[in-house]
Amino acid sequence: MPELIGKSIRPYQLIAEINETGNSMVYKGIQPAANRYVAVKILKPGAAHSPEVVQRYQQEGDMLAQFHHPRLLEVYETGEVQGLVYRAARLAENGSLQDHLAFGLKNFFYETSRASLLFQEIVEGLEFIYSQGYIHGNLKPAKILLDAMLHPLLSDFGLPARIGDGTSPYLAPEQVRGGMVDRRVDVFALGVLLYTALAGAAPQPRVVVSLRTRRPDVPEGVESVVLKAMAQNPDQRFQSAAKFFEDLQTAFILSMSPPEIS
Repeated sequence: MPELIGKSIRPYQLIAEINETGNSMVYKGIQPAANRYVAVKILKPGAAHSPEVVQRYQQEGDMLAQFHHPRLLEVYETGEVQGLVYRAARLAENGSLQDHLAFGLKNFFYETSRASLLFQEIVEGLEFIYSQGYIHGNLKPAKILLDAMLHPLLSDFGLPARIGDGTSPYLAPEQVRGGMVDRRVDVFALGVLLYTALAGAAPQPRVVVSLRTRRPDVPEGVESVVLKAMAQNPDQRFQSAAKFFEDLQTAFILSMSPPEIS
């Protein structure tokens, strides 16, 4: 919707397109009164004509605006003006993790500390969400935004992805089947995210492939964490994001330890 550039949505003046999703356009805007840049997400006309989509979008936005945590994307408001359904949020200066993962962690041993910090902060955000009585339910690189210092900001959580939302490899099998979901769907997504970060590409949906076939330099202990998190049966996964990170951190530390001399 390029015709919106230069227009104002409430106090936000739209100055550039950022990206496009299935149902929406995201714009860079400026809020002069607050002297800040913002991200304004506007539903496309087709989606805005669906009462179900609008209700879900507004419900999600109102919920997100209640939460404040360093690892969550801050949402300022959700509203509708002149037929445009919008959401205004903090501008993530470095886009999404999706923009960066294509490069992969090419040098495992050099990038380990960076990966460890990334997953630690993602898990911190998830643990806060859990403390509020929610799960993320749709964790994937496009939903993990990055601030000016490349710290992750989790977005669009609380209303789990539904059947028909796509064949994303980040959706746990029980989500695809329409079964009950809990925190373990986020553990599954963390496993796929770690696989993608190390391999440079996500695995095929519902296909468990050895990470070391693509990255022989990845230690077996790290691969074990990936495979356990991606278990098809949720009972066989880590039962919490915190336990996932605990074992990942241990695997990273062991991979960096010098071999014992007998």
